[in-house]
Amino acid sequence: KIEFKTPWLSFVSSMAILFLISLSIFFGYFIEERARAAVYFKKGVEFLSRGDITSSLAELEKAALTDSNNDRYFRSLAQVRLTEIQNTISQASSSKDPNIQTKFQNQISAAIASAQQAVQLNRLDSQNWRVLASIYENIIPFIQGSERFAFDAYNKTAEYDPKNPSIYASLGRAELIFADRLGFLANQPGQAKENIQALKQAQKTVYEQAVSSLTKAIELKPDFTDAHFLLAQTYIRQGNMPEAIRRVEASKILSPFDIGIAFQLGVLYYQNNQLDNAESEFLRAVSLNPNYSNAHYFLGLIYSREKNKSRAVEEFE
Repeated sequence: KIEFKTPWLSFVSSMAILFLISLSIFFGYFIEERARAAVYFKKGVEFLSRGDITSSLAELEKAALTDSNNDRYFRSLAQVRLTEIQNTISQASSSKDPNIQTKFQNQISAAIASAQQAVQLNRLDSQNWRVLASIYENIIPFIQGSERFAFDAYNKTAEYDPKNPSIYASLGRAELIFADRLGFLANQPGQAKENIQALKQAQKTVYEQAVSSLTKAIELKPDFTDAHFLLAQTYIRQGNMPEAIRRVEASKILSPFDIGIAFQLGVLYYQNNQLDNAESEFLRAVSLNPNYSNAHYFLGLIYSREKNKSRAVEEFE
């Protein structure tokens, strides 16, 4: 039997007991909240695996609201919102929804907000910065100024994960997208001559930045097929056909069964008037996929130029 000899000791012990009880209740509630959030997150992932974006977003939103200090939940929510944005972009040309532009803008705002929340919760995690960068990259063709945020976020990603070659490849891809946008703007009717010159000069600079970023990716991972391929695309846009061909040839060595590379290399050979090499690549493409119509079409063009009418007709058919 424990007896307290003074009122003061009795008071202090009572307060201590109350504190411990309150603490246990708090931790119990905290653990329960985290457990509920984990269940919501698991359901969100399951819906996503089945292609149900709407249900996945609903569950991930619950997870983020229930455990609002978990950057993983906000990052995952942003990633699924990005998928939603990409779906809207792909459907925009055929959609009859009069509110699709508003819907698109709302989706972008929500995705950015989720990604920014993840960054605020854990600025040292490169994955959070990368998701934010990816969202801005996807809207470069549509929203002026988004390229700056994309570049900044990719550079932050590289700062926290400097040896990851895919980050530099993603940055190079974003720079290439922005350069294409500058070219599109330069070709718009009614542009003043000085504006066209400024846009083309800016485009040239961004192409050089893309070459630098993609070269960095290849330095970190010499067998990085995607980086070689993107670098080839950059050289094509710069008008440097020999270097573009060299890069796609390097990609071919790294990925000999990639039908896309076979076709791209065939097109480059064709554009460079290397018809024998082009024919070989298009034949390689159709050997990988006999129904690859684009390769058959270019074979038809080659045979037509060689005055081999019967083979040309066969390929066109």
